[in-house]
Amino acid sequence: MVLASLLVLMKPNHQKFSELIKSFLSTLPEQVGQTKAEVEAILQTFAQHCINQSELLSKEEFLVQTKVLQKTRSKLQELEQRLTQLEQESN
Repeated sequence: MVLASLLVLMKPNHQKFSELIKSFLSTLPEQVGQTKAEVEAILQTFAQHCINQSELLSKEEFLVQTKVLQKTRSKLQELEQRLTQLEQESN
């Protein structure tokens, strides 16, 4: 559950990637010039590829899955209690 929470927090975000790329590019010397634009395009493409390939959940998807899991656990506990009750009655 903790890992899933961390993964949600780490969900790739287009804006954050863009900010990170711009921050990185600002550290490059001015002499890089045209290459800077090429590097930015490559990094943007790479970031988009990473986002598309990730199997991470959005926060909304995570919350839905958490509710489903809670409901399933509750149902399992009810069934376990019922089974225990039936076992006791049969003895």
